[in-house]
Amino acid sequence: MSDQSFWNSTVKFVSSHKAVITLTTIAGASTLAYLYYATNATSKPDSSATGSSKNKKKKSKKQTAPETSNADAPYPVDNEGKPQINEEIIGRLTEDEKNTWAQSLKETGNRAFKSDDYETALEYYNLALLCKKDPAFYSNSSACWACLGDNQKVIEFSTKALELKPDYAKCLMRRAAAYEKIEEYEKALYDLTVLTIYESTIADKSIQSMLERILTKQANYVMEKQLKDFVPQLPSASSIASLLGSFTEDSVSDVFGTEIPEDGSGDKFLYEALQDFKTATADSYEHADVALNQAVSKYADVTVSSDETTKRRAAMAYEYLGQFYFLKNVTAVAQEHLKRAIELSPRPRSHVILALTYIDKDLLNEAEVEFQKAMAINANDPDIYYQRGQLSYLRGDLANASENFETCKRLNPKNVYAYIQLACISYREGKIEEAVERFVQAKRTFPTSPEVPNYYGEILVDKNDTEDAIKQFDIAIKLQRSLSTVSIGALGILNKATILARRNEFPQAIELLEEAIQVDPKSELAAVQLAQIKLQLNQAEEAIVLFEKTAKLARSPEEKQHAISFAEAAKIQARVKKDPALSKRVEEIIAQAQGHQNEATAASA
Repeated sequence: MSDQSFWNSTVKFVSSHKAVITLTTIAGASTLAYLYYATNATSKPDSSATGSSKNKKKKSKKQTAPETSNADAPYPVDNEGKPQINEEIIGRLTEDEKNTWAQSLKETGNRAFKSDDYETALEYYNLALLCKKDPAFYSNSSACWACLGDNQKVIEFSTKALELKPDYAKCLMRRAAAYEKIEEYEKALYDLTVLTIYESTIADKSIQSMLERILTKQANYVMEKQLKDFVPQLPSASSIASLLGSFTEDSVSDVFGTEIPEDGSGDKFLYEALQDFKTATADSYEHADVALNQAVSKYADVTVSSDETTKRRAAMAYEYLGQFYFLKNVTAVAQEHLKRAIELSPRPRSHVILALTYIDKDLLNEAEVEFQKAMAINANDPDIYYQRGQLSYLRGDLANASENFETCKRLNPKNVYAYIQLACISYREGKIEEAVERFVQAKRTFPTSPEVPNYYGEILVDKNDTEDAIKQFDIAIKLQRSLSTVSIGALGILNKATILARRNEFPQAIELLEEAIQVDPKSELAAVQLAQIKLQLNQAEEAIVLFEKTAKLARSPEEKQHAISFAEAAKIQARVKKDPALSKRVEEIIAQAQGHQNEATAASA
């Protein structure tokens, strides 16, 4: 029931399908390529003479003593059997003679390669190239350079081979490996993708592993550059509203009564922040962030010896700022501010939010300690029970979750999320009628709340009742539009768009997602879902922009990496699309895959 829940499913999807994502909707990806090229083939010449590739170090000619002299060679040799060839001599040959000489030189080079004498092998391959510009000779030279560890030369000679033979599998794999070693990951990904397109009959597991590895490296490389200039930012307005809405409201009147604080004071900035929370819009949350930072700056001199009112207000400012840093995924700073709040004037809410930061890091024992401290201050604080209920719900302890939500509901009947969670628990327990009745009760209690129909719609989606789900999402959308504050934001629109996308009703889904982005420009969900549809429709350039936007909006490194992975994969698709030969081959693969699918469907009918 949150942005994070969507990302959890997205992360799971990416982890399971990263190689497929790398090929970005290029059909047939699950039947492509194998690692043979990445190991043995990357350092073998194109010949039946297969030398060892395990020793990549340069060896001297004296150590290897290859059999390179040949008195019967068709070309002139000196007393030691070494070729005496130059361009002038070759220029006088017929084409048949050139082919004969080239083949003989290549075979001698292969014998040198087999003996691990890569420099001698290179001499013969280069002479063979003087006779004939054959892609196999360039490939063999690149294999030598691979063994000698010169990645730039590997790329140079592999490229020359590919200019003559674009589908040369060994050279594509060898060049990809060289690009990976010099950290040109995007180019490596492209070569591997081209390989999988041309070689559509070879096995897939090892190439998928290589694709995943390089894609991860490229994503990390891009992410590191982004993080250098990264400024933590608040998430979408609906995420902020959801977290703040799960706690009891601190109203301006509760904190300040009729008092109007002095301009420029810490109290005044806290006053403004509380007003901003009440306004509950994307802009007001951004303003509240600024106001809270200013408040904390003004409260810097407050100590435990200060008067109670000042300490309480300062602690509240630190607490809210800590909560905002938690939303920005800057956990250490969040904890620092929350601990400062507790030091000045502890209240249950500060301990509860601190517990949430520990839960986020899977430090459940530390979280439980904070919950107990909150209970010691006020065992009747509803916020404690709601957040403990959330933890129990996520851990699958539905009985304990239900007990906590019931307590929260009794102590704070205004918490709509407690009603919704209880309905969801009934549904998870298989008590469908009870779940529906709980949602009906929630609707009666909160008739203008978009949350209730939105999350009821999600339950209906889970039941595969998509028509009724759409009706609920439409109600949620209408209710949100009627509010001046952010509640679910664009979530209702997103949920409806997801159903339409699954039905392949892409124009309608796109229209909704574009609206969602207008409603909530910081919505990662809207950007990533729209990008996925654009990618599926082969609109890679538009998808790239959206995935890159998602990466910038993402708050955690994991979320950033996955969004960047999508963007980098989409870039490969865009490049493939621009190549006529590759595009044609992709169309053939898609047609073949669709044919197999139709046959399977007919057979199962």
